Amino acid sequence: MKKILSLAVIVALSIGLAGCGAPEEGKTLNIGITDYPPLNYYENGKLIGFETEFAEEVCKELGMTPNFIIIDWGSKEIELKAKNIDVIWNGMTWTAKRAENMLLSDKYINNNGVLVVKNGVNEIKSVAVEKGSQAETTVDTDSFFEDKEVIKVDAMTKGFMEVSSGNVSATYCDYVAARGMLADGSDYTNLEIWDGYKGEADAFSMGFRKEDTELCGEINKIMAEMKADGRMKKIADKYGLGDLL
Repeated sequence: MKKILSLAVIVALSIGLAGCGAPEEGKTLNIGITDYPPLNYYENGKLIGFETEFAEEVCKELGMTPNFIIIDWGSKEIELKAKNIDVIWNGMTWTAKRAENMLLSDKYINNNGVLVVKNGVNEIKSVAVEKGSQAETTVDTDSFFEDKEVIKVDAMTKGFMEVSSGNVSATYCDYVAARGMLADGSDYTNLEIWDGYKGEADAFSMGFRKEDTELCGEINKIMAEMKADGRMKKIADKYGLGDLL
C-alpha cells in the first residue's frame, strides 16, 4: 500500500510540474499588479489601463485567461517565488539587481524618475516614495535626497495623496505614473512635475521565475509581433504613452 501511495504521489507531482513555465492553452495566467494609472487602474468598476489591455492581448495570443491580482509591491518577488502569481506585469523597472533574482522580459516602455509637487512649489523639504520600488532605491542612494525627510508609503498613489494634502513637499515616482495621475480630469490638477530634478532614464520589463524561460520567451515573441504590427502602439496611444515605446 505504501509503495502504491508513493507512486501516486510521484505521478501527481510530475503532472503538477509538467509544463511549469510553459504557456498552456486554456490555463490561467496570474498577473501581479498594483493600482497604477495609466497602467492598471479601475474606472467605473472595470480594470483598464495600458498594461491591462497589453496583457489581455498577449493572453489571447497564448490562449490563456488573464487573472489580475492586486499585490503589495514591496512583496512582489515573494509573491512570485511562492507561485501566488506567474508574472509581475505592472510598470516594473528593469535593473541588474532584479535580473539576478528574476527572469526579466524584453524592455517595452521608456521611463525616468520625476518629482511631483504642488503647483508653484520651488523648495523640496520632504519626499514620499513607494516601498519596494526603484524610486525608493534612487531616494536612498542619490545625494540630492540626503537632506530631505523621506516618507515611505505602500502604494505609489498614496504618495500623490500625501503631496496633495500638504503632508510632504513632493513624491518621487515614475514619469509614466506622473503623466497618468496628472492627466486632464484627474483628482490632482493642483500638482505638477517639478523641473528642478530628473532621474536617470530606465525602462519597464515583466518579471518571471527564473525557471519560466518558455513563458517569458513566448511573451517576448508576441510583444515583438505586437510592436511590429502596430497593436502595441494602438493600446499605448489610447493611454497617452505611444511616444514612450
